[in-house]
Amino acid sequence: MKLLFVTHNYLNGDGGSVYASRAFINAFACFRDVTLLCPVRGKSSPQEIDPRVCKIPVPYDVPRWRKAIDLVLGRIHRYFGILEKFLDEDEFDTVVFDTCYPSFRMLDKVRKRNCRIICIHHNCQCDYARDSLTFPERPLMLFWLRRCERQAVRGSDLNLTLTPDDKELLYARYDPCRLSRIEIAGVFEYKFSDLPVPSPVQDSVFIITGNLGARQNDDSLLLWLETYYPALKRLVPDAHLIIAGKNPSERLTARCRELSLELIASPAEMQPLLYRARWYICPNDRGGGIKLRIMDALRTGLPVLTHRMSARGYGPFRDLALFLYSDLDSFCSALSRMIRTEVPSQSVQEAYRASFSFSSGVSRLERILQEIDG
Repeated sequence: MKLLFVTHNYLNGDGGSVYASRAFINAFACFRDVTLLCPVRGKSSPQEIDPRVCKIPVPYDVPRWRKAIDLVLGRIHRYFGILEKFLDEDEFDTVVFDTCYPSFRMLDKVRKRNCRIICIHHNCQCDYARDSLTFPERPLMLFWLRRCERQAVRGSDLNLTLTPDDKELLYARYDPCRLSRIEIAGVFEYKFSDLPVPSPVQDSVFIITGNLGARQNDDSLLLWLETYYPALKRLVPDAHLIIAGKNPSERLTARCRELSLELIASPAEMQPLLYRARWYICPNDRGGGIKLRIMDALRTGLPVLTHRMSARGYGPFRDLALFLYSDLDSFCSALSRMIRTEVPSQSVQEAYRASFSFSSGVSRLERILQEIDG
């Protein structure tokens, strides 16, 4: 059984989408013969990919003016012509598109080769683009993404989502036919690994982590500092807040300096910082998909205070270690409950292992495919 995996994500970084892509590639490699088509730039190469995977780097070394023209024409990925070449040269029974991007205008070409089509939706792509991209790229990309996402949902044999919320949104927006299934694969680690040993409880230390250079994270965090941080200090006067992540903006850096907050830009390792914290906060109130940095907190055994928008995909933890808010009143209530509640770190980690370990992800994915083959 041969599978061609086509991803839109660069696999040499450490962002949430890269994390999820690696997980699916490595999981498929546990029970399929996988060939990977992946983007590269410069001398970069895919990292943390199962050695059994045959990796085919696909560069896109064209001038900026050519990229602009491609965007206007709807050439939103680099696989035009290349994908057909691989399908003609080898016999694949399944093609997996990692996000809807690389599937655009490719589905008919794949179906003519009698291949099963699977599309992995990391989020509702239009929602993510709306909250992450800026003008002038945003309106053009949204124009094409609406068509791209609709074609992927309706034209794939199987759509995989990371959260129940995204499954419901895709059904509601695109009304896929009964032959195009949508299943929840969830998120999971991309390799077998041991869980960190919980550290001694730290007094009143809160932590926020993530890609601080991403637009939706930057906007959400600045609004949170303006709206919610004063309430945190009022309810926990001795609270110490750590903000850590790569590429913080100048305005975030300036705001943290004004508030005398501990801002750690682009730390070499995040785990030692998580060990310092007693509670984790996720302030992101926009965008699509699952917020994978919450996984880091749960993996460490930390209770999490999060905006409801970022709680998607973490249902099993809502009665254990997840405290939700949507406005200032509910923030104060959730914060008060969290600091009064003793949450055993080992219980959080046991629940994490059951939902997010690599072995749990492989089992879910294999079960979904077996049910389809039925």
